[in-house]
Amino acid sequence: IVFPVKDALMYVQDGHRYGEGSAVYHAKNPPFGATFTYYVKEVPKTLKQKRLKKEKELFKNGDPIPQPAKEELDNEKNEIGPYFVFTIKNDKGTIVRRLYKKAAKGMGKMTWNLRYMNPSPVKLKKDKFNPTKNADDGMFALPGDYTVEILMVHNDDETHLAGPVKFTAKVLNNTTLPAQDRKALDTFYKDIADLWRISRGTQEYLDELQKKAAYIQQAIQFTNLSTPEMRITADNLSKELEDVAFIFNGTPAKASTEEVPPEKVSLNDRLSEAVWTSWGNTSAPTATQLQNVRIIRDEIPAIQTRIEKVAAGLKTLESQLDEMKAPYTPGRMPK
Repeated sequence: IVFPVKDALMYVQDGHRYGEGSAVYHAKNPPFGATFTYYVKEVPKTLKQKRLKKEKELFKNGDPIPQPAKEELDNEKNEIGPYFVFTIKNDKGTIVRRLYKKAAKGMGKMTWNLRYMNPSPVKLKKDKFNPTKNADDGMFALPGDYTVEILMVHNDDETHLAGPVKFTAKVLNNTTLPAQDRKALDTFYKDIADLWRISRGTQEYLDELQKKAAYIQQAIQFTNLSTPEMRITADNLSKELEDVAFIFNGTPAKASTEEVPPEKVSLNDRLSEAVWTSWGNTSAPTATQLQNVRIIRDEIPAIQTRIEKVAAGLKTLESQLDEMKAPYTPGRMPK
């Protein structure tokens, strides 16, 4: 069951205090956003929990405890335990956010901070999947009516537990320069979020290609049958990737941006200005933000075309290396 949800107040949070020394103690504020209080009667046990329960009974009765087989232990290790999925939808029934939490019986709470998901590239901890890790936060959602429901996932089963329960997100009346059209602001938020997804994803792909190009260059050096033409092609492709990376990053400052000579504004600088200016306020976008978004939208397609041509060139070099029985390089199956 999900208990009734209080109206959630929307506002930009201030930073916490620092260095108070021996000042009078003050408690933390309640979690910001919409807090969902729920009760779950039972959750399924994992394979390991079932085995330990069985062994406990055997021990209690004085019976011998069998040694688990390797396959059984491997299945326990690889099993993904049950977890909750909190699905939040707007008044049109569109999913605006999913939150995840390890399943546990009894009372529990989960808070949505009224922000969309951050569409940054996926990062893994130790290259492993974590089903209860939540995505980073994005821009503010629209005020209005929402619903929340809880699902439980375990192995191949997805069980509906509770909901949907309705709640409302309301803007706190303390904005100095409120946006006159909140829906237009939400459209802008979604536009820059999508631009962030495309731009950051393109840069991640660019980084991967730069690493691949370096491996290919080294493999050419280590292959007796490689030709000067292959080396020149690999060098040119690597240089092309460096030129594209410069468009994104510009000249990095060693200590301060004042040291960088005058040059064309990098796409990352434009993107950061467009995104982070709106992160901490709820005012309408500025003319500079709109201009930066327009410039990035215009330049990204040509950049992606250049990157795709380099990727095709690297693929050709990989095929040539395969024919020459070259040492392994990442992303290539030896033949």
